[in-house]
Amino acid sequence: MSAGDRIAYGRANADEPSPEFTGERFVPGIAGDIEVEHVHRYMFARQFVRDRDVLDIASGEGYGCALLADIARSVVGVDIDEQAVTHARDVHAHDNIRFEQGSCTSIPLDDDSVDVVLSYETIEHITEHGAFVAEIRRVLRPGGLLVLSTPDSEAYVEISPEENPYHLRELQRGEFIDLVSSAFEHARFGVQRCLTGSAMVPLDTESAMTTPEMFRLQTDESIIETVGRLADVGLFLVAIASDGPLPPVEWSVLDDPGFGMPETVQLRHEHASMSGSIAEYEQALKSTLEELHAVRRSLLVRVASKLGLVPGRSDGAT
Repeated sequence: MSAGDRIAYGRANADEPSPEFTGERFVPGIAGDIEVEHVHRYMFARQFVRDRDVLDIASGEGYGCALLADIARSVVGVDIDEQAVTHARDVHAHDNIRFEQGSCTSIPLDDDSVDVVLSYETIEHITEHGAFVAEIRRVLRPGGLLVLSTPDSEAYVEISPEENPYHLRELQRGEFIDLVSSAFEHARFGVQRCLTGSAMVPLDTESAMTTPEMFRLQTDESIIETVGRLADVGLFLVAIASDGPLPPVEWSVLDDPGFGMPETVQLRHEHASMSGSIAEYEQALKSTLEELHAVRRSLLVRVASKLGLVPGRSDGAT
């Protein structure tokens, strides 16, 4: 892609309603971290799929396949959810895209049938990790490429301490690296983390793009905290693996202007202005209530005095 290129990934068929958003599977139109994380992974994968036959395991709504189809020779999306497959067929139909129902441990494709396999945030939803990797190897052609991602369980629990009911077996960084490295002759690893968009950087320091150091600004206290290398605090683990030589990997950043600094600052100013207005309103209300209370008390005293219930100023004088 060159600067200024644009790729649509939303609904091709606007009349088809979007699937229900459960909080786990991304659906186009749902903004926030979940959008930039998912979309960035497919943009990252585009560098590997040109003129190749591609399989997307757990393809969900199908937007990812649509993001690859303009440069891939063919794209197959496989998902276990029949409703998701039907929706994907209705919305993202194209000459070189097809969607099939199937399990990630029983992929409905022939042996040696694809050049690239993608599977994002899938492996944590099953316990049969070995069987999953074996199926990937079965459908990959010799020298084919795997692009795989999963949450880093240690980092993931920091932002989401409650258990995710959809995750059956999450992997720590070392477990993920061992699983992929034991199955393929060559592998590269990276991490992904949302900033004001999303960043994918390498774990190693041998790449053209080395993992940068990360600082965190605490504006309320005017403090800058040294966090460490971005690779050390990544939330999602990424692997690129093959039995053949690995292609160069272009690590990248996906910017989301809607969550950028100017918008954040504007919201803070609006909040501060609103807070000031509320404080002024509360102070004015307090003053008004005090005045009303004083008037009410004065009237009661006057009425009581007229009725002889309150001694006058001269009463009792000596």
